[in-house]
Amino acid sequence: MLTIGFLVFDDFQVMGLAALSAFEMANFVLGRPAYQVHVLSEQGGPVRNSLGFAVETRPFGNGFFDTTVTIGSLRVKPSTPGLLAYLREAAGEPRRVAGICTGACRQGGGAQAGGLSAPARRTVAILRPAGSGAAVRPRAAGAGPCQGEP
Repeated sequence: MLTIGFLVFDDFQVMGLAALSAFEMANFVLGRPAYQVHVLSEQGGPVRNSLGFAVETRPFGNGFFDTTVTIGSLRVKPSTPGLLAYLREAAGEPRRVAGICTGACRQGGGAQAGGLSAPARRTVAILRPAGSGAAVRPRAAGAGPCQGEP
């Protein structure tokens, strides 16, 4: 069974939890549990999301997962040293580290901030508002809105 860990933090965007349903449906279609999904935070326990209700989590320091996904937020905030340390270790082979929306920003942070090295980061598509004249374009984690670009 493959293990998937979704990392959340205070004020994470609740829409990021929708990704969990892909693993739920895969298990349903296969007729067996192929994926075991966990919702994680640095301390464990209840974590409030962007709508104000809490989601129960377990501490992320209790091992690594086949895939670790950081859920984004409406406002990009600096990552804690503990989160960055965990993500650096979680990115070891053959593990995968991904980010949903601004969750990829929390993985970057550059070398000075102790972010993930370039091979460990993934490309993320930054969506622009309709009518802004900008198209969807791939960006390296830590670029664009991650650094305050509108």
